[in-house]
Amino acid sequence: MVRRRTYKTYDVAARTASLALFAILIGLSIEFGIELILRKSAKFYTYVNFATFLITAARFYHGITIYHEKPRRESPAQFMINFYFHIIILMNFCIIARFISSPRSFVYALLVLSLIDVVWAFLSCALHKFQHVTIFKVWLSLNVGSAVFLFLMLCFSGISYQYISLLIFGFYVVMAALDYYFCRDYYFYEEV
Repeated sequence: MVRRRTYKTYDVAARTASLALFAILIGLSIEFGIELILRKSAKFYTYVNFATFLITAARFYHGITIYHEKPRRESPAQFMINFYFHIIILMNFCIIARFISSPRSFVYALLVLSLIDVVWAFLSCALHKFQHVTIFKVWLSLNVGSAVFLFLMLCFSGISYQYISLLIFGFYVVMAALDYYFCRDYYFYEEV
């Protein structure tokens, strides 16, 4: 008699493997950023951009980790769509970390992250029948707002990079606060 893998076994194994891969990618991106801020030639905006990067990386990694840890029934196809989008998002963090010392490229990389997450949140709202679809709508709204804000920052090229970096940092702190406030049941759920 051949033992077949049950759906639950597949689900737990796939989620565990994906979380390990996510941790490696986020760790690698943080290493890239630390490498750049430790250079003697690092400018003030490099440190501010690194702080923005850390806030954003922590928020995304926390959300992705909870998403894959929470008990949920989804088909393997839905899991793979989420998995690949999360891999693309976390690989983008490696790119963002490489650009913390290049202010304009840093803004473009954050804009790409926002746009990728807009697509993911939109698809998640459309494809998934979760009880917490509201969180996808919140993330969609936050990322559309982020994309618009970053686009405006790119349009104001006459402003000093230090001010742009500080504005983006402040904006991302507010975004993180809004995300954790509106999705607090998602982030800080209690297992029963």
